[in-house]
Amino acid sequence: MKRWIFLLAGLGMLGAVGWWWWPAPVAAAAPPAPAPGAASMASMPSSLPAHPMLSAQQLDPRDRDEDGNGLPDHLDQYIAREYAATPIARRTAQRLARSWLEAAAEVRDPEAARRVGQQIARGIACMLSPAVTAEAGVDVLEMRRRMLDTRAEALATPERTEGYLRFQHYANGLYFDDPGEGACEAESAGTA
Repeated sequence: MKRWIFLLAGLGMLGAVGWWWWPAPVAAAAPPAPAPGAASMASMPSSLPAHPMLSAQQLDPRDRDEDGNGLPDHLDQYIAREYAATPIARRTAQRLARSWLEAAAEVRDPEAARRVGQQIARGIACMLSPAVTAEAGVDVLEMRRRMLDTRAEALATPERTEGYLRFQHYANGLYFDDPGEGACEAESAGTA
């Protein structure tokens, strides 16, 4: 008899989860997806699918990009503070953050996931390279922790988190080239 209680409770929870994730009816046709690289940070939240609990008109005030470098101001400040002593790590962190934000905002198919994934892989390889970790005065594990903290800061809104999960779905099973020694070429040249 007690087994039926657990079965009914489990079915009730399954029904509640199914109701929560059931897609909402679409009132109008969605606008066409922007071309890769065309969406700016200001338009990013409107390009993501709306979550049933979030208003499509909600914009996080943290999304302001006053200097126009493609990164929200709070993220610029975080990277400047976290990587203050190492210019090459700071430029690489900015490049990685742009790639993470692009992954969250613009990836809609496996080809885009491969392109953005290559950028992310190159940035990670640069950040973990012996030259960058030595210049920063940290080991690989500490640099990895800093990168994960920076990614968490970059993806700190529900819309970005959902977009990044979509990117991970499309990137699932893809392999990215190891950039090897050339991972930091663009950063050492001073381009970010």
